[in-house]
Amino acid sequence: MKETDRSYRWQPELRRRSGSPEETADVARELLPLLNAGESLALIGPLGAGKTTFVRALMHALGYIRPVRSPSFTLVHRYPTDPPVVHVDLYRLKDAAELTALNLEEEAEGALLIVEWGERFSDAWGPPDRRLTITPLPGQDDHPAAQPGGNDTGEFERLIVLERRLGG
Repeated sequence: MKETDRSYRWQPELRRRSGSPEETADVARELLPLLNAGESLALIGPLGAGKTTFVRALMHALGYIRPVRSPSFTLVHRYPTDPPVVHVDLYRLKDAAELTALNLEEEAEGALLIVEWGERFSDAWGPPDRRLTITPLPGQDDHPAAQPGGNDTGEFERLIVLERRLGG
């Protein structure tokens, strides 16, 4: 995390293991009641860890039945769910100025803001209310999903940890 993030204290709320997309969907359903409109959730994890798989499961848990894809190229996807969701991917951004141009504060007003690669430029978009870290477990570093252009096939075990920011 960036230096500005370290000034905040984080309280663990949920810690689960997942070895498949179905188990990741179970985790998404479990934490859904903790997420509210007007809040932000940073998704943190290496390439192919399952960040988009998690968002897809969360959207399905909210009743969204259309395809859910990573906004890697469009940068922002909006979903008309209850609560509304604004899904952002910061992977391709080069600097904070590009992030500022997205006008996330206005875009996400009244919505749940979910930010993949949420540790990037956090000083420009503010500290998230919660962060979800998805970590491939030891010995899983060479899983196909972690390779450039790979997809989360779910054929590796990961640790999913949800934390809530304490205080200001």
